[in-house]
This record gives sequence, C-alpha cells and structure tokens, in this order.
Amino acid sequence: MPKRKLEVSKNRSIRLPVRLWELVDKEAESDAVYSNNLIWCMVEDFLVKRGRLKDKDRKRPPID
Repeated sequence: MPKRKLEVSKNRSIRLPVRLWELVDKEAESDAVYSNNLIWCMVEDFLVKRGRLKDKDRKRPPID
C-alpha cells in the first residue's frame, strides 16, 4: 500500500558542487537524518528568517 501524501510536492534537482554535497551528507549523517530532510529544514529556516513562512507552519523541526 503506498504511503499517503501529507501535501502536494514537486521534484526539483539541486545542482551543487561535490564538496557541498559531501558536507551536507556528513552533517545529515551526524544528525541521523536524510540529506533531503536536512535541506528541507535549511529551506524552512531561511523562509522563516525572511518572514515568508510562519514558524507554526513548519513541517520539520528547526535546525539547532
């Protein structure tokens, strides 16, 4: 049975230098999360900081 979607999503690729991907992967591994979740948290942190997203509307916990 497929997993039920919580919200509509869109697949996009992110092109970053290998050195940045390796740093993201290392940080994700040290926090025991997937790289995708870490990037999601970073994007939400950025949007909250800029006032585009309310803290209560986050789907992932903020990065410490």
